[in-house]
Amino acid sequence: MINNNTKKFFFNNGYCVLKNVLTSDEIKNLRNALDEGLKKKNVQKVNYFNEDEKFWAYISNKKVLNSLNSLLNEDIFFMDGGFSRYDMSSKDTDKDKISWHRDTDSAPKIKGEVPYCKENNFYKVFTVMTYVNHDANNIISVIPKTHKPKYRLTLNNILRIFHWKTKNKKKISFLRNFIERLISKNIIVEAGDCLIFFVGLFHKPVSSQNFVPREAIITRYASKSNNSENYINYVLKNSSRVHYSDKKFLSLNKSKTFIEFLKKEKLYYY
Repeated sequence: MINNNTKKFFFNNGYCVLKNVLTSDEIKNLRNALDEGLKKKNVQKVNYFNEDEKFWAYISNKKVLNSLNSLLNEDIFFMDGGFSRYDMSSKDTDKDKISWHRDTDSAPKIKGEVPYCKENNFYKVFTVMTYVNHDANNIISVIPKTHKPKYRLTLNNILRIFHWKTKNKKKISFLRNFIERLISKNIIVEAGDCLIFFVGLFHKPVSSQNFVPREAIITRYASKSNNSENYINYVLKNSSRVHYSDKKFLSLNKSKTFIEFLKKEKLYYY
């Protein structure tokens, strides 16, 4: 069970870290599945789990699900997810080429709905991120409290926008570094830990000096609400994340099998 202090921190700051959720065997199995899945497709990232049954045990991991249920005091359902291995030298992790982003950024914003919901204090869809590489600590930079609507009106947000607009401008990297130290917090996520955060929270990877690929599994969950309906209808159906987009979803291998798995685990939304 999650204690009250963790709950308070989570809702106030928008994230929390669950330590040692996965066993060494579970980490090993996920790493092997990631190797196989990425090599088969010859890519760095896969945005769906439908045809990769070796990941399904992670989707239904009881430690993760019970922790989310405890945090929210609500039943939660699977939204989407995927897995990746990014090289530190890639455009996706080069600190001069990136800034913070939200997990709703792959689709158009909808005023009063996404990424902020006028009916709530925050958008109630949640990302769970786990790293499976043992050879380095993985660091995620988060901007606390950015899941709340009032963040838009802060000086903090103006500095973030400046940071975003100055990507690829190495001449002012000292200023961008200063902004990072001022408004963000670095979170260490060790292999087997789970970082849980609101999809509306701004975050980005932090590159290390040593060349180490980042191997991650990501899932997203939500309780039944207007927020999750909007996430399915506006975010998933208008981005590369396709679980609930019927035309794309049903074209993937084993889609029906995957749906039956979600139903069995009581994670299917409909």
